[in-house]
Amino acid sequence: MTALSGDYGRRSRGVGYIVEVPLAASEVVYEGSLVAVNTSASGYAYDGTDAANRLTVGVAIEAATGGATDGAVSVKVRFGCEFLFAASSVTQAMLGTPMYMVDDNTVDDAAGATNDVFVGIMTEYVSAALCWVFVPGPVAYPTSGVTASVAELNILDGCTATYAELNILDGATVTYGELNLLDASAALGAVIGRAQVTVTAAQLKALAATNIELVAAPGAGLAIIPVGVMLFMDHGGTDFVQTAGTDHLAVRYSASTEISELGSEAQCTALVEASADARLWADVGASVVPVANTAIDLDNNGANEFTTGDGDLKVTVYYRVVPMA
Repeated sequence: MTALSGDYGRRSRGVGYIVEVPLAASEVVYEGSLVAVNTSASGYAYDGTDAANRLTVGVAIEAATGGATDGAVSVKVRFGCEFLFAASSVTQAMLGTPMYMVDDNTVDDAAGATNDVFVGIMTEYVSAALCWVFVPGPVAYPTSGVTASVAELNILDGCTATYAELNILDGATVTYGELNLLDASAALGAVIGRAQVTVTAAQLKALAATNIELVAAPGAGLAIIPVGVMLFMDHGGTDFVQTAGTDHLAVRYSASTEISELGSEAQCTALVEASADARLWADVGASVVPVANTAIDLDNNGANEFTTGDGDLKVTVYYRVVPMA
């Protein structure tokens, strides 16, 4: 948990977006540091700190020092992708939950931060002192003082409430275009849905015959497009075995088209047959042909079932919901 003292080549995943943000006068920002703007006063950018009235705008991709006056110099920042950050003390249980700024190099959950400057959502736990975080950019998020859960808010959890039920526009029936949630999220590269499912050993060994639903059908006129899948093999003491090397984990539209195999054949084998806890992040191809009002399932698309094995496969799928008409 140490702030940067010089430029740092921060690891990232995904493409994201790059913008220029005007710096406050004389402010020093290192390459790789978190950058936030002061929302209550100047509106100019500062090196990331756990301070009041800050809004994270991204991660600096260059070093910069502010000029003699506010806005005289700008710094390029990147957002809309994942970054690897130091962490104060995170856990596997925090996967998919908000991370907040401790300093320009470090994140933690709300309990470990003072001013709850939202950085992004943890997408992978590496260790208590290291995690991957999806940084959406200049997006506000409820602080720890809000008691409603993500599932209750129904925004990051698949939007299970209908837009008509939300009645945001003074009781009117609201269209997706009017709400602009999908359009804004796509513009920022944000993931707007997350579902977590635990597949038991028994279910995994019968997966070819009985697929497991990951995301429920979204409703008439809508389709789910998965973005990526995180797999965590919680090893139970006995290794699983692939009867054939072609037995592969995949996601598919329920009783319909296969969307994508998860990782390469070698990666799938290493995950399923691991002799200890193992993880696999799999991007889902961009050429998905959406199927309306259809669930997303986990599938073993091989000719044989996995055998033996003990332990659970924990699956987290990130997805968008898009209109079909």
